[in-house]
Amino acid sequence: MGEKAIKALLAADDRDLRSHSLKALLHELDQAHAQHWQRQARVLDKLYAPTRYPDALGDELPAEVFGPEDGASALLAAEELLEWASDQLQ
Repeated sequence: MGEKAIKALLAADDRDLRSHSLKALLHELDQAHAQHWQRQARVLDKLYAPTRYPDALGDELPAEVFGPEDGASALLAAEELLEWASDQLQ
């Protein structure tokens, strides 16, 4: 959700960046946005690979590494980014 929100802002500016890193996508927008949304980007970036690719954690299962608080934190970060991006596009 957060990644798509930021990519929507880039697309509205006729830019297409092939990255899954929210930090990199935010830097493409501008430095001020990258700094302001750094916490949300960090929360979501750290979850991308290990939750998408179970073997990224070695012998551990994602359910053994991430708990409900990680999910709640990620959801809040994504919702904040989505709300901000939506406001920017209006």
